[in-house]
Parts: sequence; C-alpha cells; structure tokens
Amino acid sequence: MKINQITLTDLRRMNGKEGLILQGCGGEIQEWMDGINKMLKNSKIFEDIAQGNPTLAQKLKDKLKNFIARLKQLLNKINALTHEGKLLEECVTEFENIQKLWDKAVTDGIKTVNAVEAEQKNNTAQNSDVKNSIRQTQNMSYLNQLQQIENKKLNGSNSLYIGIPSADLVKVGISKNPFAMNQKDYRKSRRDSAKNKHYSSHSVPLKFFKILPQKLNSVAMLIDNGIKITAITDFEMKDTKGNKSFVVVGLWQNQEMESDKVNLVKSVYPLDDISQRIINNAEQNKLIVINKNKAKNMLATIGIQPSEVSRILNLSNNSLSQGNEDVKYQSRNTDIDENIEDLLFDEEFYKPFENEDKTVITESLSELQ
Repeated sequence: MKINQITLTDLRRMNGKEGLILQGCGGEIQEWMDGINKMLKNSKIFEDIAQGNPTLAQKLKDKLKNFIARLKQLLNKINALTHEGKLLEECVTEFENIQKLWDKAVTDGIKTVNAVEAEQKNNTAQNSDVKNSIRQTQNMSYLNQLQQIENKKLNGSNSLYIGIPSADLVKVGISKNPFAMNQKDYRKSRRDSAKNKHYSSHSVPLKFFKILPQKLNSVAMLIDNGIKITAITDFEMKDTKGNKSFVVVGLWQNQEMESDKVNLVKSVYPLDDISQRIINNAEQNKLIVINKNKAKNMLATIGIQPSEVSRILNLSNNSLSQGNEDVKYQSRNTDIDENIEDLLFDEEFYKPFENEDKTVITESLSELQ
C-alpha cells in the first residue's frame, strides 16, 4: 500500500477524498501501517469488540463493506491492467479477506455472548432450586468425585466431599466438620480466565484439586479475619499479575448443608500481593502459624527477607480468635446474601480498592448480611 506524506495545506485541498491520517504518532510510518494492517487482520480483536459492543462491531462491518464497494466502483473506472489497476485490485482482494474474517468474528462473538447468557440463566435457575448435599459424595472416593465433576456426570446438587480436617487444624480452632465445596464454586476456581473474561475465574489447575485434601490438611498458615478463614497452601502458582504466589483456600466454618454441617470451601485461587498480605495480617494479629519451619520456607520462597520472616513469625498467633463451637453463621437463603458472600471470597472484587483497607470493606459487606 502506497503511503503519501502530505502537508496541512495539501490536506485542506483534499475535499471529496478518503484516507487514513496518522498525525503525531512518532516512529517510522511504515511500522504504523504494518501494525494497523496486522490489527485489521486480527479476528480475535474484532471478536472481543463484538462481544463487548455488538452495535459498534456491526457499524465497523458496514463501514468496511461500503469502503470495499467504493474501491470496486473506482476499479471499474480504470484499466485493470495498469500498475494502479493491479494495486487497486490487490487492495480489494485484501479487504474482502478482512471482511470475511470480521464476519466470522462477529458470528463467533455473538455465539459466545449467547452461550454466556444461557449458562448464567441456567446457573441462576439451578442455584435457586438446588439444595447442595454431601449425602452421595461422602460415600465416593475423592478422585472419583473429581472425575465425574470434570466430565459433568455428577448432578449439580452433589457437593464435592473433601474429607475430615486434620488434628493440627482442629487444634488451632478449625471445627471438626468435614470440608465440602459446591460445584459452582469449584467451576469458578477451575475456570480459565484467559478463555472467557465474562466469568469470574481463577485458573487453578486440576493437579492442585487432585491433592486438595492433603494440601488443605497440611497448611502451615491461616489468615483469621473473623468472617472467613484463608488457608495458605504451599502449592506455588503465579498470581494475576504474574508474580510468584501460593494457592489459598477460602473457608466458611460450620455451614448448614441440608441436615449436615460442613466447613465450606468457598474459593480457591492464587493470592495477589501475597507477601504484603501476609505482612499486613501478621501486623493486624490475624496470622495463624501452624508449622513454623514450613512457614519460614514458604515466606522465603515468595521473597521475604530473613529478618522480616522472623518478625512475621514473632507476630503470629497459634490459634484462631474464636473457638470452633462459637463460629456460627445464619443460614443464607436469599440471592443478595449469596452475592455478598461471593464478593467476600472473590479477589477480583477488591482490585479497584487496592489502596483501601480490605478489612474495612469486608466488614462493611458483612454488615449487609
């Protein structure tokens, strides 16, 4: 494609002409043109536009269609065998190929949006009627449960039965009730955030869930903030910012599930800014250390200096602030309570408030319940 450099005076005289103007961009003009051409041919970008704003995507498609029509009109007026005619014919072919990519991208984008809306409606309908239970799954092997959930062969009302807390966890104040996890929370934790940004997701790999009972029962540190307990496992994973972190497990103690009581696993995710979070909770008297040697090694792994590690361990506690018999929560049956509960365990929710005290936000949400 030919690139013309024009002056402001030339531009004022170009009435009735069309073109792309790159003003004050800096760098080589050809590099900008190559980049623009690459973007036009990137159907993923256009698919994202179609998902987020279908009306805008359709307008862009119409503009491209009209532009191609005008190019064809111009081509009919000149000799196709001339140098200019051949270049124009190449342009028409290239833009028609881009048009095909855009058409497919819009179709795929609309399909994705429709699928998201359908699944959300389905989940809403299921969650409003389903009473979660461990009656069936507590008699199944853990790995068999996982396999059936992954293959979508286990009814959505059957929660994942994870097992009984270890003696070490009970000793620091975790109730003796079994660990369980509802399937919708499991899917949220497993879902790949890179594939579909319309869902809350944490991209935790299946290999972690295969060893979740062992990892949960052997945690070295807990964060006790009164409303929820965060168990910090030693399973290494990058956080949403690409930094080294550990997978943590968000727990609600003593939750009613049909006629049973469970320690409910609400969320599993790699904790963002884990070093600072641990330091802050230690200073706020909320860090529980169960195994000091293991905790020491974990803190070193995420880059905390030895002197700071010693200070954190000295500030830590060895038991939860409330005994497991005193941790009682009212049953939450309404949609608004369920949504608030999801927010409390969703790290994405806190991102806009990174400069705020997370404890204040958490307590404010809890008061709504």
